[in-house]
Amino acid sequence: MHGSCEETAVIEAGPTRGHDAARRVALCSRQRTAGIDAYDLVAALLLGALLVLLGATFGAYAISNDEEVQQRYGELIVAYYQSGFADQALFHFKDLYLYGGLFDVVAVGLEKLLPLHPYAVRHVLSALTGVGGIAAVWATARAIAGTRAGLLAAAAIAVCGTGMGRCSTIPRIFRSQPP
Repeated sequence: MHGSCEETAVIEAGPTRGHDAARRVALCSRQRTAGIDAYDLVAALLLGALLVLLGATFGAYAISNDEEVQQRYGELIVAYYQSGFADQALFHFKDLYLYGGLFDVVAVGLEKLLPLHPYAVRHVLSALTGVGGIAAVWATARAIAGTRAGLLAAAAIAVCGTGMGRCSTIPRIFRSQPP
C-alpha cells in the first residue's frame, strides 16, 4: 500500500510511462477537490471577503462611545496584575469590575506589540473577533444542520448591520465633524 494518490500513480506508472502518471495525478487531484462541498467553499470565500472588507475599511472607523472607558479599564486590569493584586483601582472604576475584561486586557497587551494607535489596535482585534464569531456561527450551524445551513447562518450575520456593523465600531461617516 502506498501513501498519497500521487505517489501511487507515479510508482505504478514507472519511469517510462510518465504521461500515464501525470494523467493519474490529475485524476487524483480532481477526486480530492470533488470532495469539497460547494457550500463550504462559498462560506470560506465569504469569510475571506469579510477579512478583506474589514482590512480595506480599517481606516474609516472612529472610536465608539464606550471605547475610551474600556481602554482605561483594560489598563487598570493590567496594573492590578502587575502590582501583584495591590492596585485595587479597577474595582472603583465605574461598574466595569462587574464585567469581564479579557478583550480589554488582550487589546492593551497587543498595543505593546503592534505599531498602531491604541484605538486602532482595538479595532483590528474587534474586527478579527467579529469575523471569528461569524466563523463560529457557521461551524455551529454546519454541525447541527449541514453545510447549507452553515453558509446561510454566516451570510445572514454578515449582511446584518448589527453583525458586521459592530465589528470595527462606528464608521466616521456617522460623525458630525470631518475626519
